[in-house]
Amino acid sequence: MSSSTHFRCRNWLTLLTSVGGLATVVACSSDTSSGGPTITVGLLLPYTGYQAATTVNFEQAVLYAADRINSTGGIQGYSVRVVAADTHSDPLMAKQSAITLIDKGATVVIGPESAEIAPEILPVLREHNVALISPVVGASADSTVDCSEPWFRLAPSAQVLGRSLGKLVLQHGAKKIVILASTAAYDHALSVAAGQEFGKGGFVLATEIVDNQAQTYASIIANTLSANPDAIVVAATPEAAALIVNEYSTTVSKHAQWYFSPLLKTDLFIQNVDPNAIEGALGVAPEVWDTGSDFVDAYSAQWAGVAPLEGADYFYDAVSILGLALLKSNIGANGQVSFASFNQSFFGAAGPPGTWVSWNDIEEGMNKSRNGESVYYSGLTGPIVLDSCGARQIGSAGIWTVKNGSIVAAE
Repeated sequence: MSSSTHFRCRNWLTLLTSVGGLATVVACSSDTSSGGPTITVGLLLPYTGYQAATTVNFEQAVLYAADRINSTGGIQGYSVRVVAADTHSDPLMAKQSAITLIDKGATVVIGPESAEIAPEILPVLREHNVALISPVVGASADSTVDCSEPWFRLAPSAQVLGRSLGKLVLQHGAKKIVILASTAAYDHALSVAAGQEFGKGGFVLATEIVDNQAQTYASIIANTLSANPDAIVVAATPEAAALIVNEYSTTVSKHAQWYFSPLLKTDLFIQNVDPNAIEGALGVAPEVWDTGSDFVDAYSAQWAGVAPLEGADYFYDAVSILGLALLKSNIGANGQVSFASFNQSFFGAAGPPGTWVSWNDIEEGMNKSRNGESVYYSGLTGPIVLDSCGARQIGSAGIWTVKNGSIVAAE
């Protein structure tokens, strides 16, 4: 495997890296690459902001996969070059960072981390014919997506996870629930699916609309208490959910059981609530299929003993599919990728027909593809079959809980 040199500018607006070659960062705003011609892939993640703690780990998964692709000879004479920018965990700032990536030559962008940010940056990418690959943002309501433009969402959809959440609540014996959900597309779709699934064996007493920007949720809490549910399902931003829980916990002495959306599986939420109020709370999140130690060991060997965090698997898979798709895409003399051909190639790389390629066979898969064989990728997160709008059709949910003030896998 080829070595990679990685430079990071700490007071930056952009991070410039070259995988499989040498990158030089000049004044934290420009770079030169000595590894020959490159295809530029943008990486949009929260290097600052409330989700920054996971970013370097996800970035390393991207670099590891890209390094493996480059070690096989790259893409039609080009090596993959990763150029990263900061979302700042803010939709407006993320949009400007997306423009920065485009200015740096990105023809594909991987990211972002948030279901709130992704729809904000999509129009900018569409305008410049840049495809978006979202490793950890699943589809919400597909009817809101323009299927003529590629937005590939590799995490299970809001509907899949919502149904899993509804089943979870039923399995734990609740008979009547209240759902608190924002009008954001992802939260709405997840809450509707959860309510429909729970309704097969229980009763949804009420669905309260959460304004994510509200300063208090007193009226929602009053309505919830009046309904007297066994359990409360929450799908909102971490800030709003934390305020709801805190205001609720100061109002009642006996708490209903809490159930949380995947977007609340974050330290921002956990660290801003009364830990006693959510002890034993349950939630769902996308699950990784490959539970063996091989990827953990390989990742750790690449990064001096650092283990991959949950979610790194999705970023690794994204780049692996990207490599196979680029091999079949039309690439211009300057490394620009044909938008239309990449769209078609990505669907082909993500599902049958052809020979299945696992996460650890990416070099072999790349070589088979170069030799004219039809291959598709099924990696750490399982089979990645996409519908015509780029949403993942299959996937599974894992269950998490809050124990002693921390998020852990439920037993």
